Parts: sequence; structure tokens; C-alpha cells
Amino acid sequence: QKTNEFILKNPDWPKKEFLRKKNEMFIGSKWNNNKIINYFDLYPPLTTKGAVNYVDALRKKNGINNVKNLASEIWIERNFSKTQSKDFYKKYKKILTPNDHLKRIDRLTWVGRSYEARRMLPIINKNYRNLYSAKIVLRRREGNADSVVSRVPRNLKKNEGLIFERLRWRRKTRLYDTAFELIDPLPNNLKYEKKWWYETSILIRKFIERKKYQKAYKLAKDFSGKSTKYTSESEWLAGWIGYNFLNLKSEIYINHFLNSYENTNHRGEKAKSAYWVGKSYKKIGNEEQSKIWFETAAKEVTEFYGQLSFDQIKKNNVTLIENQELYGKSLITKEDLKLMETSLYKATEIVLLYSNRNTAKKFFSALLEFCNKPGEFQLVARLGKNSRRVDLAIKASNKSFEKDINLYHFGYPTISYKLASGLEKELVYAVIRQESIFDEKAHSRAGARGLMQLMPATAKRVSKKINLKYSKSSLKTNPQYNVALGSFYLKSLIENYNGSYLLALVGYNAGPRNAGKWIKKFGDPRKKNVDPISWIEQIPIKETRLYVKKVLSNLQVYRQKNQRSKNKKIISKKNSI
Repeated sequence: QKTNEFILKNPDWPKKEFLRKKNEMFIGSKWNNNKIINYFDLYPPLTTKGAVNYVDALRKKNGINNVKNLASEIWIERNFSKTQSKDFYKKYKKILTPNDHLKRIDRLTWVGRSYEARRMLPIINKNYRNLYSAKIVLRRREGNADSVVSRVPRNLKKNEGLIFERLRWRRKTRLYDTAFELIDPLPNNLKYEKKWWYETSILIRKFIERKKYQKAYKLAKDFSGKSTKYTSESEWLAGWIGYNFLNLKSEIYINHFLNSYENTNHRGEKAKSAYWVGKSYKKIGNEEQSKIWFETAAKEVTEFYGQLSFDQIKKNNVTLIENQELYGKSLITKEDLKLMETSLYKATEIVLLYSNRNTAKKFFSALLEFCNKPGEFQLVARLGKNSRRVDLAIKASNKSFEKDINLYHFGYPTISYKLASGLEKELVYAVIRQESIFDEKAHSRAGARGLMQLMPATAKRVSKKINLKYSKSSLKTNPQYNVALGSFYLKSLIENYNGSYLLALVGYNAGPRNAGKWIKKFGDPRKKNVDPISWIEQIPIKETRLYVKKVLSNLQVYRQKNQRSKNKKIISKKNSI
């Protein structure tokens, strides 16, 4: 009861879903049916246990025939333990239909809950049993793929889920050409667009690597006609492949880029599409349209392609970032100070002082949702910075930028630790901002640690070279130590690649081995006959593609902050920055 009252009084606090889930674990035999029904009418169930308690209470009050729709929905959409599914089926099998069972197993196989799906096999008919058995075997890469697929009835061979699992199986087995045959053409009305785009985009990249550009283009072009959410990305890829590798008419790839621009609200993606529209018009000699589109892209001053567009329209003598907040001037009004009187602001102050970093981050994020005005964002950013959580101040800056409020002073902090000699300090800041957002305690799933996200093995190797005693724990507890190792490693990569920031960043993120492999596949971006921008876009690993672009764009902002950006292009053939 106290938890419910707390949620009602503080609806904007974080982790309320966590509290509700905890609540649902204690709702059951001690509550009467009316109390259970009233609670879940107010707070729809978040857990399977809660949903089952809700439908059970309604069944006891109104009879089983009056809960048909709710029981079906729970059966289809919820995930059950073995005991839960057995109990639920026993209670409701009278009103659950064969179609309910098919919808349930279909969802389970799509989301990869294979064990749960297998428990459904005995209660569906034989033909569908063979279909879903094949999907499970393909997904788990068990047994003979051809054998299980051959047992699927002919009329079910075109099932979207089966085609998807066969595609996934072939892609993982590196049978890229036969995978292409499965989706040429793509099925209609894609049920799980995100999953389809994930597989299709990997395949597109594999064909680009293998210089099978016609297949890559066809997949990208076809997907743009099937999707809504991923139209911008697929249209851009189709245009980029057409521009760089195929002898297409210019209006074809220009239209792809224009469609990409129109189908996204993401600022970075809009800048990317606009840049390539401008570049396409420049290629065919239409300087007027080229300038219009480069100017459109150049509005996004913190984005990679926005900064490239500045280079294209000869604005090197113009300040890239023209905003007083770059220098930290106050934007806070008397009205903005009212935010400090809210319970959430006060709670966030306390949590930042006394709670763990994760909880503090959740409270801080919830507080940011309250912000709409420049002063409010600056107030919250200062709270993060003054609490020695520079990473949260950056988070506030990033959030404010979504509303065209620029808090560069908070969004692009610096450090005063000693760096490897001869290394551009702005590059180190740019790397740290992308690696850890200046969180000294950052620890990735892969095991990278600290400000510069060093892997222990790399740190150990570097520490020997610079005669520093290796300490794994110090990577997170001693930021000076982390930066000493990380900056030396970054400097050594730059030297290895003859001054190329681009290749050094690829090596830092994906490893020198991958950098070498991609030079062999796509050419050397330091050479005049290789376009470094298109080289970046050919990087097969999405994380690395985005990483390189983000660090280079961070670098330009830091140079601007330190008034070092004059005449320094984001991509320079001299050193392939």
C-alpha cells in the first residue's frame, strides 16, 4: 500500500516500473478478487505473475467465458516459466484456440525463446509442428538444416519466419549468395522489421566487401520499399552504392539520398543525406543545388557530415560554433530556479551524493525529462558537473541539443592530466568523450576500463613500454594512470599509420589487425586515389564506422573551443585526419 501511495505522489520518479514489478510478486492469496482487480485496473500488469493474478481474479468473479480475450492475450504475449505455462494452460485450455497456440509459438520463435516454443509443439497440429520445429532447429543451428526444412509442407515453405531463419542460418554459415536468393524478392509486410533489417544490412555489407555491388544495391533498394522505420538507412545505402560503385544515372542515386533525407528526423542522418545530395549535384556540375544542400547539412555543426559540408562551402574563415554557451555564460532565469524546488531535483541531489552511479544516472535522466528551457538544462548540467559526474553533464548537453539548445561548455569538457608528448590534446579529449563520456569508472561489457576504455591486455603491454607498473584496478581508480597509458597507445597508433588519425582511430576501436585487413580490402585512405569518406563508410562494423565519425566530429568542436580549428579540415589528405 505504501509503495502504491509513493508511486501516485511521485509519478515522474525513475524506477517506478521496478517498484511495480516488486509489488506484483506479493499480490495473490492475501488479496481478495476485488482488490486485485482494482489494483490492476489502475496499474496494468508488468509481469507474467501479475497478468495471471489479474485474469484469475476476473475469472473467479465473472466466469471463465468472460475472460476469453484477456486469457488469449496473456497466452500469446507473455513469457512463462515451465510451471507457469503448465498451470495456465490447464486452467484456460477450454477457451484457448488452436489459433492462439499458433500465434504464441510464432512469437516465441521470432524472439528466440526456443525452449518455451518447444513446449508448445505437442499442442499444435503436425504440419505446423514441422514448420516450427524447423525454425527452432535452424535458429539453434542444430542437426541437419536441409532435412528439417524438407519436412515442412509445401504450403508453409513461404512462411515469413521460416524464410527469415533460413536466411539467418545461411548468413551465419557464410552462404551469402544463396542467402540472397531467399530474399530476392523480400517477403511482403515484414513482421519484425528490426530483425529483417539487421540481417539484410549485414548481407549488404558482405556484398560490398566482396565487390558484388549490384546485389548489395538491389537489397538496399528493395528493403526501402518494404520498410518505414529503416527507409532512411536503406535509401541512403542504395544511393551511396549507386554513387560510388555502379554506373547509374545521377537522378537515381540523388533520389535515393533525397528519400533518405525525407524519411528521418535524426540530425546526424539528415546531415549525412544532405551532404551526399550536395556531393551528387557537385559531381554533375550543378553548383547551385550543390551549395543549397551543403548549406543544409552544415547547420548540424557537431555532426561529421555537417562539418564536412562546412569544408565544401568554403566556410573555414567562419566560426563553426557561434554560441555564447560555448564559453559557459549563464542562461538561467529566476523562473528556471523553480526546478530546484521539485522533489525530483532534491532527490537527485541526494542520490548523486550517496547512491551508486547507476541509480544516480537514472534519477538524473528522469530529471532531464522535466527540462524544456535553456536555463533548466544548464541548471541540471551544473548539478552533474558540481557532483563530479562530468558524464552526466555531457548527457544533459546532448539532451539539450535535441531541442536546439547548445550547452557546448558542459558537453565538451577537458582534462588536465599529462598526455603522451607530441599528441594533439584535442584528439585525446575527443576519444575520451566517445569512449567513456568522461566517466572515470566506466567499464564496458567487453572489459574495457576507465576514461580511455583500455582493455587490460593492451594496458599491460603499453605499461611495459613506458616503464609503468601495471595495475588492473588503477585503470578505473586512477584516471591519470589510465590516460598515460591510453594516450601513449593512441600516439603509437598514429605513428604506425604515418600520422593518419583515421586509421589510428580504427585501430583504437577495432584493433590494428582489422585496420590492416580493411586497407587490403578497400584501399589505403592515405592515398590520393582513395576517398577517405567513402573508405569510412565501407567499414563493415557499424560501431567502428560511427566511432570514427563521432571522434573526428568531437575533435573539430574541441579545436573550436581552443580556437585551433582555423584552416584545419575534418578530412585532410596530408595526414588523412
